[in-house]
Amino acid sequence: MGAVVSGGGGANAQLANPYPNRVLAGDFEAGFKLGYMVKDLRHAFDLAAELGVESPLGRAAGARMDEAAERYGTEVDFGSVSRLSGW
Repeated sequence: MGAVVSGGGGANAQLANPYPNRVLAGDFEAGFKLGYMVKDLRHAFDLAAELGVESPLGRAAGARMDEAAERYGTEVDFGSVSRLSGW
Protein backbone atom coordinates (compact mmCIF):
# COMPACT_ATOMS: atom_id res chain seq x y z
CA MET A 1 0.00 0.00 0.00
CA GLY A 2 2.77 2.46 0.87
CA ALA A 3 4.31 1.99 -2.57
CA VAL A 4 1.01 2.88 -4.18
CA VAL A 5 0.65 6.08 -2.18
CA SER A 6 4.26 7.16 -2.48
CA GLY A 7 5.13 5.85 -5.94
CA GLY A 8 4.74 7.58 -9.26
CA GLY A 9 4.73 11.13 -8.03
CA GLY A 10 1.02 11.84 -8.60
CA ALA A 11 -0.74 11.44 -5.26
CA ASN A 12 2.47 11.88 -3.32
CA ALA A 13 3.28 15.12 -5.13
CA GLN A 14 -0.16 16.47 -4.19
CA LEU A 15 0.39 15.67 -0.51
CA ALA A 16 3.99 16.85 -0.40
CA ASN A 17 3.63 20.16 -2.24
CA PRO A 18 0.21 21.76 -2.80
CA TYR A 19 -1.43 20.91 0.51
CA PRO A 20 1.25 22.26 2.82
CA ASN A 21 2.31 25.09 0.53
CA ARG A 22 -1.05 26.14 -0.87
CA VAL A 23 -4.16 24.77 0.83
CA LEU A 24 -2.90 25.09 4.40
CA ALA A 25 -1.63 28.57 3.52
CA GLY A 26 -5.08 29.55 2.20
CA ASP A 27 -4.01 29.80 -1.46
CA PHE A 28 -6.83 28.44 -3.63
CA GLU A 29 -5.73 29.96 -6.94
CA ALA A 30 -6.42 27.37 -9.61
CA GLY A 31 -3.69 24.86 -10.31
CA PHE A 32 -5.93 21.92 -11.23
CA LYS A 33 -9.42 23.37 -11.48
CA LEU A 34 -12.19 21.98 -9.34
CA GLY A 35 -14.37 21.72 -12.45
CA TYR A 36 -11.86 19.33 -14.03
CA MET A 37 -11.79 17.20 -10.88
CA VAL A 38 -15.59 17.02 -10.83
CA LYS A 39 -15.58 16.02 -14.52
CA ASP A 40 -12.91 13.36 -13.95
CA LEU A 41 -14.82 11.93 -11.00
CA ARG A 42 -17.97 11.69 -13.12
CA HIS A 43 -16.04 9.72 -15.74
CA ALA A 44 -14.73 7.42 -13.02
CA PHE A 45 -18.25 6.89 -11.63
CA ASP A 46 -19.60 6.14 -15.11
CA LEU A 47 -16.88 3.54 -15.65
CA ALA A 48 -17.46 2.02 -12.22
CA ALA A 49 -21.19 1.74 -12.94
CA GLU A 50 -20.48 0.19 -16.32
CA LEU A 51 -18.27 -2.42 -14.63
CA GLY A 52 -20.70 -2.99 -11.76
CA VAL A 53 -18.25 -1.68 -9.17
CA GLU A 54 -19.53 0.03 -6.03
CA SER A 55 -17.68 3.18 -5.05
CA PRO A 56 -19.09 4.53 -1.78
CA LEU A 57 -15.97 6.45 -0.77
CA GLY A 58 -15.59 7.84 -4.26
CA ARG A 59 -19.22 8.91 -4.22
CA ALA A 60 -18.74 10.62 -0.86
CA ALA A 61 -15.67 12.44 -2.20
CA GLY A 62 -17.60 13.37 -5.35
CA ALA A 63 -20.47 14.79 -3.31
CA ARG A 64 -18.00 16.92 -1.36
CA MET A 65 -16.39 18.14 -4.60
CA ASP A 66 -19.85 18.99 -5.98
CA GLU A 67 -20.62 20.93 -2.79
CA ALA A 68 -17.36 22.87 -3.11
CA ALA A 69 -18.11 23.62 -6.78
CA GLU A 70 -21.54 24.96 -5.88
CA ARG A 71 -20.12 27.14 -3.13
CA TYR A 72 -16.85 28.38 -4.68
CA GLY A 73 -17.31 27.83 -8.42
CA THR A 74 -15.43 25.52 -10.76
CA GLU A 75 -12.51 27.80 -11.63
CA VAL A 76 -10.81 27.49 -8.23
CA ASP A 77 -8.25 24.84 -7.32
CA PHE A 78 -9.66 21.44 -6.36
CA GLY A 79 -8.01 21.94 -2.97
CA SER A 80 -10.82 24.40 -2.28
CA VAL A 81 -12.82 21.43 -1.05
CA SER A 82 -10.78 21.85 2.16
CA ARG A 83 -12.51 25.17 2.73
CA LEU A 84 -15.71 23.27 3.48
CA SER A 85 -13.99 22.01 6.64
CA GLY A 86 -12.95 25.48 7.71
CA TRP A 87 -9.42 25.70 6.19
